[in-house]
Amino acid sequence: MPGSIEDEYDYSEEEEEEIPDEELIADLLEDAPVVENKLDCIVAVDNCPIIPRDKMGKLLSVIKKTFGKVGKVVDPIHMPFNASDGKTKGFCFVEFTNPDEARRAVQQINGFKLDKSHVFEVVRMADMDKYEAVPEEFVPPSKEDKVDFIDKEWWLHDEKCRDQFVIRHDVNTSVFWNGKDEGELQHTQANWTESYVYWSPLGSYLATVHPRGIQVWGGPKFSKVQRFMHPNVKLMMISPQENYLVTWSSVDVADPTGPFNIAIWDLRRGRMIRSFPLPNGLNTWPYFKWNHDDSYCACLGEDKIMVYELPSMKLLDKKSIAIDSVRDFAWSPSENKIAYWTPEIRDQPARVTILELPSRKIVKTKNLFNVAACNIHWQNKGDYLAVKIDRQSKTGKSKFTTFELFRMREKDIPVEPLEIQIAVRAFSWEPCGSRFALIQGDPGSLSVSFYDLKKNDKVVLLNTLEKKNVNNMFWSPKGRYVVLAGLGNQGIFNGQLEFWDVNDMVCMNVSEHFMATHVEWDPTGRYVATYVSAWKFQLETGFHLWSFQGKNLQRNNIDKFYQLLWRPRPPTLLSEQELRDLKKKGVKNYSQKFDAEDLQRGDKASKEVMDRRRAQYEEFQIYLKKKEEQLAEHKERLAALHPEPEATDEELIEESETFELFVSEVVEVVE
Repeated sequence: MPGSIEDEYDYSEEEEEEIPDEELIADLLEDAPVVENKLDCIVAVDNCPIIPRDKMGKLLSVIKKTFGKVGKVVDPIHMPFNASDGKTKGFCFVEFTNPDEARRAVQQINGFKLDKSHVFEVVRMADMDKYEAVPEEFVPPSKEDKVDFIDKEWWLHDEKCRDQFVIRHDVNTSVFWNGKDEGELQHTQANWTESYVYWSPLGSYLATVHPRGIQVWGGPKFSKVQRFMHPNVKLMMISPQENYLVTWSSVDVADPTGPFNIAIWDLRRGRMIRSFPLPNGLNTWPYFKWNHDDSYCACLGEDKIMVYELPSMKLLDKKSIAIDSVRDFAWSPSENKIAYWTPEIRDQPARVTILELPSRKIVKTKNLFNVAACNIHWQNKGDYLAVKIDRQSKTGKSKFTTFELFRMREKDIPVEPLEIQIAVRAFSWEPCGSRFALIQGDPGSLSVSFYDLKKNDKVVLLNTLEKKNVNNMFWSPKGRYVVLAGLGNQGIFNGQLEFWDVNDMVCMNVSEHFMATHVEWDPTGRYVATYVSAWKFQLETGFHLWSFQGKNLQRNNIDKFYQLLWRPRPPTLLSEQELRDLKKKGVKNYSQKFDAEDLQRGDKASKEVMDRRRAQYEEFQIYLKKKEEQLAEHKERLAALHPEPEATDEELIEESETFELFVSEVVEVVE
């Protein structure tokens, strides 16, 4: 059938027969025994202090302690010295028990500041051996080695600095450039997916979900990048740095070499790393949670947290982290730290613990009492951690909420308590800031409160908005602005929207998108999209586009509308100081240019008229100049044909005229 998913994947029996055995048994070949190179376990450490030989013992103990945090160091550490003066040469060699520890040492200790004058430079000996073996003459790759290049960042170079969004409606999936009044279509395709679409976290790829697996697309024409066979796949997730893909299927595959219920894939190579059966089904999603740099992922087991190293997908230190009755955990967004909580067990209180990896060192614990449930909320930069604790009174008749707020960047990680006397319905941190908001109360009497966790200060209540018919809040990705929305429940919340500036605590606008189910901010924080999904309601489907101040820019009513997603942007490469300087000095310079462009884009008809008039004016000026030149040339020819005779003095006198002009009158009396 034309346009079917089978055509998209183009899987045929002939194609499967042509796959070489090396690809079919790639996973088995990885586990095959190999000859271990001793150099893989040794690292060279440069920029060590140059000291006398009799003081080497203290330095070696410091180096062993530093490198012992990432693995087991094999004694002795070899540190060469000069025979002439008896001092060290400024470098040493550290050996580990396996190559993975050596790789971690390079990743974690390279750039370690021992003191003001000594910063370690760490490199594996195997890498040095590899670099020495590079031939002096460059040999170009053969045609077989070349691969099609797909520019992952092409859309970031748009001259108009626009963002993109994707929508799903009926059988069509379309990608648009965002415009102030009307979006410009970049790509559209029918039957691109039968389920849903998903942008990768940095915006490099668009993934589509199909009954037979996942496909990943990229480039200006959204060409096929990779495909992943996982029949009856339902859920998917791409790791923060876009190196790995996790898929979940509700049907277990009978083939032992194929993926089980949940699978980890190498996104760039397109191969499966490891898969796991889930005999009891999927309880929570995401099943695997990723750290900030894709070096670890972790999942929750019975009385344990299992942390896996990437790319090997093997347990960290070959064992899980045993924790009695652990209920939930979350990675820090910026560090290799895990926060988890355990309920009350016998005589032991409930507890929140922050664990550092790979050392497994406990950096902070907090005991809790009368705990019914906990939720862990990291601020997006990892500066703060909020633990929401639902409690019950001793009689069990009333419920209330408390928060434990951890200041992660301060010494000893101080904790601030916050008690709310009524149930809290929603909580959200301000991105890149110290403020947070919560919705509290019962339907019909809900209120919204804003707090600030200032440095070296207590929790400060900024404001409370009473009697708000909202159940969700959505911060701008740049902070400061927030949309309060009543979504989902047609009987209670009918899509009311309130746009707030939290800096001045001013409501910029109150509006409504009837029956709205979703709110999506664009990456710049300038625009907000609201939409009604046909997955929840069959009527009034479509999307609206708003400015951050709440001005409605577009109203699009579309039948069978399912999904709208903004394309994420990767983090900026500018430092915080450079961003501050740009805001102070550069905004005025750029704003005039962009305001002029916005004005032109805002009225295309006027722009076309102006362009046509400008062209006509320039054409007329060319015509006028040409005619003036012809007239001057014609006058010269006439003057040459009919020269005027020169006038004589008598003629000039005769032709002259005399004028008398009364100036003034003076009367003098004569005696």
